[in-house]
Amino acid sequence: MSRPLTALLVVLTIVLTGCRGQDAQVLLDGASDALHAAGTSRFEMTVETVGEGSGRFEAEGAQDLTTGALRMVIDLGDDATRTETLLLGSEIFVRSPLFALFTGDEATWVRVDLEETAERQGLDGQALVGEQTGPAALLAQLDGASGDLETLGSAEVRGVDTTHLRVTVDTRAAIEQADPSVRQQLRAYAEASGLPDTYPMQLWIDDDGLVRRIRTVLDVPSGRGGEDVTQQTTLELYDFGVNVDLRAPLPEETVELTELARELERLEELDQLDAEDGS
Repeated sequence: MSRPLTALLVVLTIVLTGCRGQDAQVLLDGASDALHAAGTSRFEMTVETVGEGSGRFEAEGAQDLTTGALRMVIDLGDDATRTETLLLGSEIFVRSPLFALFTGDEATWVRVDLEETAERQGLDGQALVGEQTGPAALLAQLDGASGDLETLGSAEVRGVDTTHLRVTVDTRAAIEQADPSVRQQLRAYAEASGLPDTYPMQLWIDDDGLVRRIRTVLDVPSGRGGEDVTQQTTLELYDFGVNVDLRAPLPEETVELTELARELERLEELDQLDAEDGS
């Protein structure tokens, strides 16, 4: 076979492979491994809820994509409610201007052991941890993103060229194929958040196989017996491999949630006494 003819066949093979969507499948199949290989990233996440209890919140931060440990700031639209969160395993550290009245300092962290708190309240500790895992919980669902793959074109995300895909996520498959270290956490997260058996997900993946954006639109139970609400979550990842400060605050920089709860009870008792004296 002549070299020109061989070259032509190679080009045709590449073109036809792309037309059948196999390149997109390769990107999808390698997405989870690529993220784990990257190790860390910065992120921005927006969650919008339409229906009963409509609302919106934004979060930004950085996360270890292999362990789920993260540091982020949640913005509810008011500087007074900006909350910084540090999640390390089952420990969560939170600080906010809202707590300053009780802690005496905006810089003081409130420490919560999620599993201990859940045990005291008779709840599922893994579910509480799962609900707090931020981007990692969403990314863990990639292992179940295999059905109805469709290429929607190309787009730039923060200046990076990506392939825009739409897939169907099988929740059970995502749980079964998840790494054993996070499988129970993902199962608890799915149950606690009311994930359906299957749901659509849009992905924007760059040429290195790194997910740059994920978007899901879900109808989820309101939790109050009312109509379902529609929740759209958009996550963007960038600065892969960045150094993330995931050190726990020093003991002198923290106060235990139980101590804060006792202080709240004391203040409530004082308010009640003041009300009785004024009556």
